[in-house]
Amino acid sequence: MSSRIDGIQRVPRGRTARAAARSRMAPYFSGAFALIVLLLVGIFVYQAGTFTSKPKPAEVPALPADQVTVTESTITGLDKQQRPYSISARTAIQDKDNPKLITLDEVRGATNRSNGEPITFQSLKGFYDSDVKTLDLDTNVVIKSEGRFTALMDKAHVIVEEKRLTSDVPVAVDLNTGTINANGVEISNDGNNILFLNGVKAHFEKSQSKGDSTP
Repeated sequence: MSSRIDGIQRVPRGRTARAAARSRMAPYFSGAFALIVLLLVGIFVYQAGTFTSKPKPAEVPALPADQVTVTESTITGLDKQQRPYSISARTAIQDKDNPKLITLDEVRGATNRSNGEPITFQSLKGFYDSDVKTLDLDTNVVIKSEGRFTALMDKAHVIVEEKRLTSDVPVAVDLNTGTINANGVEISNDGNNILFLNGVKAHFEKSQSKGDSTP
């Protein structure tokens, strides 16, 4: 007669130990799997550019809607003697509401005297009125008549068609025979007349006489 105990199937001890070990290690395997998933997600997001360190491009401020800007512009015309003149600028800004007024940057220009000699002018800034054809030069103004004079000032008002220039700020004029400093100047009559205003100081070089043989 067999015992009841003999009817129970016995599980080997080795298999029981392995099952217990797997049960104890299950949380560690689950944690490792979760970490691998997080790493893969992080790599995908980085490659997609979410955490990119590239700086954003600087925003360029938009010009007001009521202005028109032209680069490297040139204004040309004829004076009262039907001689050509030109006014150039690096940029020109025209107001839509008042298109006759044009703001200029880095101004350059030229006109000719009746004998064909050029008179040039330049300044850092300028304001041109196309209706009355006047030009206001501003900052580092240089007026030059080749072989005759070079005038330096900070501001000048030019009536373009008359080739007439006036300035009420300090001016320094370099002539062939010397220099003149004044607190204002007026150039008119095709550049033949130069009138100095207010506190004029002049220095002229002494010219040697033809009979002077002193070295």
